[in-house]
Amino acid sequence: MKDEFSKLPPLEQMEAENMFLAMKLMAEYGGKVEMPENQDETSIEMTNDFLKKTLEYEKHLATVSHLPLGKVYDIENLFPPLQNIKPEELETNWLQLKTYLCKRGIKIRTISPNITTQDLYQFVRNELVHEEVPSEMIPGFFLNFSYDDFHRDRKHNACLRAQQDIIIPFFNYPDMIPMGIIPDKGIWLNAHHLMSGEEYQQIVEAFHQQFTMLELHTSHIENCEIVDNIAIVHGRFDCLILETTKPSYIQGN
Repeated sequence: MKDEFSKLPPLEQMEAENMFLAMKLMAEYGGKVEMPENQDETSIEMTNDFLKKTLEYEKHLATVSHLPLGKVYDIENLFPPLQNIKPEELETNWLQLKTYLCKRGIKIRTISPNITTQDLYQFVRNELVHEEVPSEMIPGFFLNFSYDDFHRDRKHNACLRAQQDIIIPFFNYPDMIPMGIIPDKGIWLNAHHLMSGEEYQQIVEAFHQQFTMLELHTSHIENCEIVDNIAIVHGRFDCLILETTKPSYIQGN
């Protein structure tokens, strides 16, 4: 590979190699690789390292057998079922199971803060043991499993969406981030029923035109209900505004 790009300057050699590695991953392993544009030297080096490690991992996966996690790591014999664990010993047992798997390249992560130790232990011991994993892991590589991918916390997800996709961008205009996918029935922002990102932006612009300056201080989710597949999220905000020369605060629901 280096010989093919040897006539190029060093940085361009690495960029060319990155393109080659990305195409190899897509052609041979079906991966989807999107190369970032206008990278600096550090980013090009990081991309190169990432692509090489990913290719190494894919090659390894193609050469080893895949078996249920419980069989590879003998989980059911080494760790007792939940009903056999005393409540005061659950935390210790979960830490032992989590550490045991982590040392073997398997990590368990969570997103929702509502997931309990009992949920995690039961999940690994009863469900994750059936997931197929490589019979051998490359030292230094990790396979990540998220509890949330198996058991969605719909209320927590709805609260995150309300904050990150709607409320915070609303107050960060004109540096607002694009909204996520809007469902067919649209979204409601208080009394406003919005069917598209364009309608959302129009509401934001109209609000901001009232003030010289606007800065969100806090946005707090108070509760969430899910009724007939619609999430209703309630919360409070307060922000600093400047209409002329005197700053003041506004609060709202």
